[in-house]
Amino acid sequence: MTANTAAFHTFSASHWAVLALTAAAATWMVRCGRTDPNSHILRRTEILLAIALLAHWPLDVLAKLATGTFGSWQEVLPMYLCNWACVACGIALLTHRRIACELAWFWGIAATLQGLLTPALLLDFPHPAWFTFFLQHSGVVIAAVALVFGRQIKPTRGSWWLAILGTEAYFFAALGTNSLLGTNYGFLNETPSQPSLLDWMGTGWTYLLAIQAAGFIAMTLLWLPFQKRAANQ
Repeated sequence: MTANTAAFHTFSASHWAVLALTAAAATWMVRCGRTDPNSHILRRTEILLAIALLAHWPLDVLAKLATGTFGSWQEVLPMYLCNWACVACGIALLTHRRIACELAWFWGIAATLQGLLTPALLLDFPHPAWFTFFLQHSGVVIAAVALVFGRQIKPTRGSWWLAILGTEAYFFAALGTNSLLGTNYGFLNETPSQPSLLDWMGTGWTYLLAIQAAGFIAMTLLWLPFQKRAANQ
C-alpha cells in the first residue's frame, strides 16, 4: 500500500458512491436509448465510454508504473474475463453489432457485475488503482445494461451457445496462461483478496468445476427471460 492511501473496504462510502453513480448512468442511458435513440448526446456518450473501455488496459498499466505498484508484465496481461468484457463492450458500443452486444451482456452481468459488487481492490479513493478498477467494472456494467435495455439489442436464441463457447475459450486460455506464468488470471488458482462468491466454491478441481457450473447457471439465467418473452409474443 502506498503512503497516504487508505485500504479499500467493500461497501465503504467510496464504494457506495460508485454503485450509485453506476446505477444513475445506466438508468440515464437506458432511458435515452428508449426515448431518443438518435440522440447525439447518447451517441457521443457511447463513443466516449467505448474509448475509455478499450483504453482501460494501457491506462491501468500506466497507472501502476506511475505509482510504483507495477509488479511484473506477467501479472498485468489483459487476461481477466473483465478485460475481455471491456473489449466486447467497446466494440458493441461503437458498432451495435449483435455478437459483441451479446457477449457484453453475458460477460458484463455474469462476471463483471460480481467484481463491481465485491471488488478485488486493495487501495481506496483517490488512488489511481481505484479509478482504473471502477472505470472497467462500472463501465462494462453500464454498457451491457444500456445496450440490452436501452438500444433493445437483446439476446437471441443462439446467444447462449455464443456465451458458453466464449466463456470456455476464456477459461482454457486463462488456465493455460496461469500454468505457464504462475499467475492467477480469472482467479482460477485462488480466490480474490476480498470476500466474494468464489470463497464458497471449494478447492482444487472442485473449485474449477464449481466455477464452470456457476458460469453455466449464470449464463442460462441471463438468457432464459428473453427467450420466454419472445415465445410469448
